[in-house]
Amino acid sequence: MQRDRDIVERRLAAALSHKQKQKADLEKEIAALELQMRRVRRVGVQTFSAERSTSVQRLTVETAIVERLSKSVPPETSTDQLWPIAQALGVNSRSTLRSHLRRMKEKGMLTSPSRGRWRLMPNAALHRDIKPALAIAIASLEKMSR
Repeated sequence: MQRDRDIVERRLAAALSHKQKQKADLEKEIAALELQMRRVRRVGVQTFSAERSTSVQRLTVETAIVERLSKSVPPETSTDQLWPIAQALGVNSRSTLRSHLRRMKEKGMLTSPSRGRWRLMPNAALHRDIKPALAIAIASLEKMSR
């Protein structure tokens, strides 16, 4: 009888421990999403089509880069000039910024005429349609943070 009770107790303790870990993981994820929400609001970006917090950051950075390059004269800039913008949006390393730029180049949004230089492609404006789709993601993030 005592042995059965011990077995049940251990199983319950293991299940409880597992649920507490899941709860801690969810709290971390909620905190990350809330941080991204504050960043999106601070930057003034209105909408994004993303569900994961990393996707929101990626789209925030991409939108800021497109806007920066579309206002540049000439319409070209260096990675060094984009770094302060990326830092303000929560990008912690230059390699992450380079990764964002490489992905944008693969999508056809940017071209790199020389190493470390970036130019907006004429069709990049087509990619700016991500903003209207963001309202749905922000609404879902707000629901999750309540």
